[in-house]
Amino acid sequence: MNHHNTDVHKISDQIRNIGHSDYFDAVIAACSLWYCDALITEDTDLKRRINIVNKDHNYSDHFEVLNWRELKVQLSK
Repeated sequence: MNHHNTDVHKISDQIRNIGHSDYFDAVIAACSLWYCDALITEDTDLKRRINIVNKDHNYSDHFEVLNWRELKVQLSK
């Protein structure tokens, strides 16, 4: 059974297919890309892979992956 939409499922599979093995990380990242245009994570490997997937498939022109420090800087502007 698929508990999220097919677009999120497809993106999640793409993240895992290029080597990110954590299923839940991939689902969270895929949801962030599809719905929010932002992901907050300290996982540099996940950041690299989600950016590759977005670049290869052009899901969002505005997608940002930030760590907590970068988020804090942006919020303080």
